[in-house]
Amino acid sequence: TVALVDAEMRKIEQRSGFQTLALDLSHIEKMDTAGAWVIDRLVSAFEKQGVKITIQGQSEVASILLGAVGD
Repeated sequence: TVALVDAEMRKIEQRSGFQTLALDLSHIEKMDTAGAWVIDRLVSAFEKQGVKITIQGQSEVASILLGAVGD
């Protein structure tokens, strides 16, 4: 199901003109490595632009997966 959100995430990655980005993951009920990878790709794209990223509301599983794909 990651394909359902991938196109939208890529559109977000193309945005510019802001200094901070807050990601609220509290409504994500299930996540696999593909979902974590899409989020990590978004974060990496904005970090390269110097945008300050905060991630909040992630479950323990999401935190583990995000850490794993980030490495």
